[in-house]
Amino acid sequence: MPYLSVRVRVQLARAHLMLGDRAAAAHLLRECDDIMRIRSDLGTAGAQVEELRMGLAVEPMTGGSIPLTPAELRLLPYLQTHLTIAEIGKRLFVSRNTVSSQLGSIYRKLSATSRSQAVERADALGLLGD
Repeated sequence: MPYLSVRVRVQLARAHLMLGDRAAAAHLLRECDDIMRIRSDLGTAGAQVEELRMGLAVEPMTGGSIPLTPAELRLLPYLQTHLTIAEIGKRLFVSRNTVSSQLGSIYRKLSATSRSQAVERADALGLLGD
């Protein structure tokens, strides 16, 4: 359902713009472009993508981040614990290598260099529950 996929991404991008996260909005715009390369005949959704593109072009990119994937969001709460990477993998039923690569991606997206710094940044962004 490419039409619906593009419409949802446009709405999410608008929400990110309202929150001041232009990088996440730009990332969603690139995803829309990828979908539209395959299916260019999406009617009004195409016009909404162009409207979003113009809105992003008005101001330069500042701050923000690439949104975390569902798998990364599932891993995030475990970073607050004493569990090792291997133990987290067992709890999530994935390999240690999968956890390690997702952890690296979380660090990159949150601009963190350590586990504690990633937890602090995720907490500041409201990604971790109380």
